[in-house]
This record gives sequence, structure tokens and C-alpha cells, in this order.
Amino acid sequence: MNYYFGDFEFEFDEIKESYIDKIKFDDKVDEKIAKFYFAFMQIFIWIKRLEGESCCDKFESYFLPAFNFMEKTTKML
Repeated sequence: MNYYFGDFEFEFDEIKESYIDKIKFDDKVDEKIAKFYFAFMQIFIWIKRLEGESCCDKFESYFLPAFNFMEKTTKML
């Protein structure tokens, strides 16, 4: 899924709404870890895809919301 979202250049809020928010586990800690890991991997894919390109225009709609989501998720663990 990370590659799919990376290929079609979805912004993080779109990814969160269409995929991350729908991840459900019986164990809430496992669920939070899965969501955190997905966001982390999405950042990794974006960095790889944008290698050699300017990513300043993507910072506010891609990276910043993903970092904020990860920070919020870790505080909830």
C-alpha cells in the first residue's frame, strides 16, 4: 500500500482517511504500532521517490502531517 500511495502521490491526510484510519486490530497497542509503522514507511517511500528532486513543496502536505501523526501516536502508547 505504501508504494501505491507513493506512486499516485497521495497527500498524507488522504492516506490517513482512506487507509490508516481503517486499520483495526483487537489489541489497541498493536493497532497503534501498525498505524505508526505505516506512516513511517510512507515517509521512507516518499524520500526514495523524491530523491534528487526538490521536496519543499511537499513538506506541508506530505511530511509534516505524517510526522505529527507519528508523534501523536507515540504519545498514546
